[in-house]
Amino acid sequence: MIEGVVFDLEGTLVKLPIDYETLYKEIKRELKIRKIQPLTQTVGRLDNKAKQRVFSLWKRAELKAVPSMSVNEEGMRLYKKYSNKPVALVTLQGEAVVKKILDHFQLSFRIIVTREHEIRREQQIRRAINEMGGLEHRNVLMIGDRDSDEVAARHVGCKFVRVKI
Repeated sequence: MIEGVVFDLEGTLVKLPIDYETLYKEIKRELKIRKIQPLTQTVGRLDNKAKQRVFSLWKRAELKAVPSMSVNEEGMRLYKKYSNKPVALVTLQGEAVVKKILDHFQLSFRIIVTREHEIRREQQIRRAINEMGGLEHRNVLMIGDRDSDEVAARHVGCKFVRVKI
């Protein structure tokens, strides 16, 4: 039985065409490093000052992409289907762009976990479930669009549904 649902944002509910190639170049230049991928692991190792510099660059790239965003119809259908359940959002997007996206598409979530709270997807899901009132993980559905979403959901013990991008 599904008692709660955790949604990913980018790719799952919306398509946000971020220019990651340029962003990665800017981050490499800012941090004076050659390799940043996977970005979440790189950011996870940074001190708070460096992390904030990266988040600032990331935020600028996200906000630049907002005017060109579109919806993922399959993700939105699932959002409507499960809107009567406790729903949470986990995302690597930042708080500023998440607010713009949710306002634009009139989406509402009881719990929102952004990169500012936690950069690792598995920990984002755990935090969302705990904030939902500690539902049993096996009764939570994670909806995402990537292998990494599925792997994280499985590690946490959630059910998983993948949307097409």
